[in-house]
Amino acid sequence: MTALRKIKSAAAAGNYAFVAPGGAEWQRTGPATISRSAPSGMDQVYRPENAEEAAPARFAGPPAASLGVEHVTRRYGPVAAVDDVSLAVAPGEIAALVGHSGSGKSTLLRLIAGLEPLDAGRILIGGREVATPEGGVPPERRGVGMMFQDYALFPHLTVIRNVTFGLRAMRAAEAREVAIRALSRVGLAGRAGDYPHMLSGGEQQRVALARALAPRPGILLMDEPFSNLDRRTRIIVREDTFAVLREAGTTVILVTHDQDDAMRMADRILMMQGGRIVQGGSGQDLCRKPATLQVARFFAEWNEVAGVCRGGMVATPAGDFPAPSLKDGEGAVVCIRPSGIRFGTAGRPGRIVSRHFLGETEMIHLAVPGIDQPLRVVAAPGSGPGVGTAVSFTVAPEDVLVFPAG
Repeated sequence: MTALRKIKSAAAAGNYAFVAPGGAEWQRTGPATISRSAPSGMDQVYRPENAEEAAPARFAGPPAASLGVEHVTRRYGPVAAVDDVSLAVAPGEIAALVGHSGSGKSTLLRLIAGLEPLDAGRILIGGREVATPEGGVPPERRGVGMMFQDYALFPHLTVIRNVTFGLRAMRAAEAREVAIRALSRVGLAGRAGDYPHMLSGGEQQRVALARALAPRPGILLMDEPFSNLDRRTRIIVREDTFAVLREAGTTVILVTHDQDDAMRMADRILMMQGGRIVQGGSGQDLCRKPATLQVARFFAEWNEVAGVCRGGMVATPAGDFPAPSLKDGEGAVVCIRPSGIRFGTAGRPGRIVSRHFLGETEMIHLAVPGIDQPLRVVAAPGSGPGVGTAVSFTVAPEDVLVFPAG
């Protein structure tokens, strides 16, 4: 029997139907329950409209709750996916967790949601302790909403019923009214009777947002919510989502590997690496003053030139740059912004080897004696010398960062 037929069978009997990820195995354990062997916490729950069972009490937090994560650790065998992480998020703040795959950001999100147990530390929502290594408040009672990158919409339910599924504590008429308001907020009240397959990817994402916000969660957790959208749709939907979240005043934790999403949406960005938060601050802080070479690489494209520190300076074929924090004889990586290279009548020698029009800018590749790879230079379209031209160039000091090698 297919999963959808099992859902319909369970619904007809007045039971809950659990929609699990693909490949999950189903088993009826009694006249009123269904269980399956998918990973804990990954279900979306639909309760038939005619069922009379009382819904479990929700965690009664304020419309926007604070979040406290204190020395939290989660291990998988010898690997610490989250390693002694602490952070605090104020009510109504939008905080972004960024980092490369495997940095621990999605695991931290699951710990906050209650989908994973803690090995150490504690988590507080609205000042109330909801998780410790000994246990905690179940996910459905934490006042936390979640948005996944695949949206997890029920394909066999209309848009309005997708939004009302999380409003089981309300009467049907009240739930519908709340759902329509949520859909109006994202501009989709007119599509309430449609099914998910009738919507575009951007519209499905907005339905998922409406569904997550309808129960008024104290905290909304968003795991790569824009990753399935094409570039143009992503920009539009991201701006619409930001406006809706600001209007709702919701506390948000956004997990993303896209620095543009983080910088455009978040009040504060937290960079994770190896299960730890290595730097936090505004987008400008992390872009202009990265604490490590890894942070610098994540937030911007650089020309990287190797060198050795001598007398507080690093000499390279592109110029000599101060390195007061490095020891004498220590290897260094000099990072030069492509926008920081200037052509002129004096400076270091180079030769233009290619130009690529990129719309608002042009990428120029500059061959420099002593440097294996050409330097990338960002310039206004049509400006500067042509391909094959020998040039002189300088580097703006404010567009250079020096880090220890390695």
